[in-house]
Amino acid sequence: MPANVIIILLINELHEMAGKIRENGRNSRLQTKRPGVYPQTYWTDDTMASLVWSAALEIGHTEIDNDHRAMVGLLNRLQEASERSDRLATQAVLVELETLTRDHFAREEQLMLDIHYEFSARHQKEHVHLFDEVRAQIEEMNEGIVSAAAIAGFIKRWLIDHVETSDRQLATALARWRSNPL
Repeated sequence: MPANVIIILLINELHEMAGKIRENGRNSRLQTKRPGVYPQTYWTDDTMASLVWSAALEIGHTEIDNDHRAMVGLLNRLQEASERSDRLATQAVLVELETLTRDHFAREEQLMLDIHYEFSARHQKEHVHLFDEVRAQIEEMNEGIVSAAAIAGFIKRWLIDHVETSDRQLATALARWRSNPL
C-alpha cells in the first residue's frame, strides 16, 4: 500500500478516535493491542450497555447458540460486578467465563475436525488470540489499568464480530455437512 494511502488511513483513524473521546468523555480509553495478538487498536468503554441476547445473534446450531447465550449472560454479570466494584464477584465471573469459553471453543474445534472444516486453522487462531488478549487485559485489570467492565465490553464486541463472521461461516459449513456428510 502506498505511503500516502497509509497516512490518509491513519489520519482518518485519528479523527475517529478524537470523535469517540469527545462523544464518550473520560470513560473511554484508547488501548493499543499488543503486537502479535491483535495488531490493531480497540476502544474500551466502561459505560457500555448490557448486551441483550436476540435471535439476530443465533447461528442455527443449538449447542453453539446456547453457549453464546450463556456467555452474554456472564459478560453482563461481569460488567455489573465491576460497576459495583465487587472484586470477589468479578473474579468469580471471570473464572466462570473462562471455563465456559474454553469448553465452547473445544466444542467448536471438535465440530470443525468432525467435518474437516477448511477454515479451522484460522478460526482456532481467533480463539487463541482472544485468550491471549483477555489474559493480558486481566493482568492490566489487576494492575489497575483497565476495569472488568472494559474487559467485558471488549469481549462483547469480539463475540458479536466473531459470531457474525467466523461462527456464521462455520454454521454454514455444518449445515452443508449435515445435508451431505462424507
